[in-house]
Amino acid sequence: MIPEQVPADVWLEVFRWLPPDNILHLLATHRTFRYLCRPILFAHFDFHPYVARPRDRRLLPFSGFTEQVFFASLFDPPDRLCHPPVQEVCRSLERLNFWSSDDIAPFVRSCHLSRRLGSRRKRDASDGDKHSPFILLDAFFERLASFTEMQRLYIDGVCFTPMQAASLSRLSRLTRLDTHECIVDDHEAFSQVWGLARFSIRTTGSFTPWISLLRSDLLRELEGVELIGEICILMPTFPNVYKLAASMDFRTMAQNVTILSKFPAVQIFELKAVRMGGMFWESTPLPAGPSPLVLPSNILPVLQDYSGACDTLHIFIPRATLTRLSTFPCRAENFLRQLAKNPEPTGITSLKVDSHGEFGAAWFDTLFGFFPHLVELEIIFRGVSEATKLLETLVHDRTLPSLIRLVLSLRPHYRDKSNPRDYVPFRDALLARCPTLTALWLWDGINVLWWRRLTDKTVDQGTQPQSDYKIVNGMLSDFCGTQNPISFPPLRDLY
Repeated sequence: MIPEQVPADVWLEVFRWLPPDNILHLLATHRTFRYLCRPILFAHFDFHPYVARPRDRRLLPFSGFTEQVFFASLFDPPDRLCHPPVQEVCRSLERLNFWSSDDIAPFVRSCHLSRRLGSRRKRDASDGDKHSPFILLDAFFERLASFTEMQRLYIDGVCFTPMQAASLSRLSRLTRLDTHECIVDDHEAFSQVWGLARFSIRTTGSFTPWISLLRSDLLRELEGVELIGEICILMPTFPNVYKLAASMDFRTMAQNVTILSKFPAVQIFELKAVRMGGMFWESTPLPAGPSPLVLPSNILPVLQDYSGACDTLHIFIPRATLTRLSTFPCRAENFLRQLAKNPEPTGITSLKVDSHGEFGAAWFDTLFGFFPHLVELEIIFRGVSEATKLLETLVHDRTLPSLIRLVLSLRPHYRDKSNPRDYVPFRDALLARCPTLTALWLWDGINVLWWRRLTDKTVDQGTQPQSDYKIVNGMLSDFCGTQNPISFPPLRDLY
């Protein structure tokens, strides 16, 4: 059978299971494969329009200025403008022309536009306009309309002008835009609107300049916004946003929390940080008041999943719709104090606690008493002095009859690799006390223990030495049946 006799959809399904290097070798075997592989080979485009040294990571090139714009309002002299060598400019323009051509551009679904860290030479007066440090950045936005099927775009370190905003608005299939260290030129008037479903901003400061660029009725996910009382008047209602990640100033929490009424459909909410004096702090306590802050009934009425600082738990836990809760790192005693502000047990079924301190029987008794309906429980114990004693306390405390999945991560002050602990007795004792448990994961910083009952009633269990956090995190994602975030490894030999 020759390749042409096999349906193209079948070949594409086969190709999707191959490593990138194997696909590149496959291209040399038959012209049919070269044609069929294009949707896979050219699905993602990486482009670096300018160079920045590692210490200049906060540098923002902006073609409207002759200086380089910094977030701290500092300006780099013109003789230090980002300027790649002539050969690199020509090569990059040639590569951009290739990717934006009619034969390739329709296959691009996502793009990563970012600065490339490296050395950069000073600008030469004889270079002329063709050697402008923005020649590649401007060329990219001029050709952006060629990518008619692009759905996702990541942009790093760009100050948006009306021309660049207009280029984005012409991408009718674009639904997701992620920005990092980007700003909007507040000297210009913007009339363009982006029809995005997901928008994220990171390390950009105020959300206000971006509001006019977003269609509030289309947006479904919003991440990285800084919500403060002053922008409440300017902000429209986002009726369809179901996932929100924001930061607030805890010092004015009573005023800021009213902004959340602009997001009536939010089901997943993450209160990431508090901005104080230009810095972000995860553990800044709420100011003491005569009584705990109560969330009005018209704010986040359908909230189901909340992640945030420990000091904010008492604000959102009373929501009857809340089923999933996750805390940022906090002290064990502070976690109990927050629970004490809401004496009634909750209907939360999934809980993740990241805490450090002393974890005695009283801590576990309060935890399980306040969350009697837990199905999934993940606890990160930081600063543990004696792991064995902690686990014995957990096993001999009250049992949760509804618990299905338990994940424990022990982060002791000292790890003795020469004397590994045997956690099998703990596993057996816990399984005896929790008859509904189908998955158990334990990591002590040195070894991983896992046990799970598969759908065919067989048991998958084992132990493995592993101290690398990233590897363990990937193993846990596979164990829990979740996928890691999508990444786009470069194809080394691809033009």
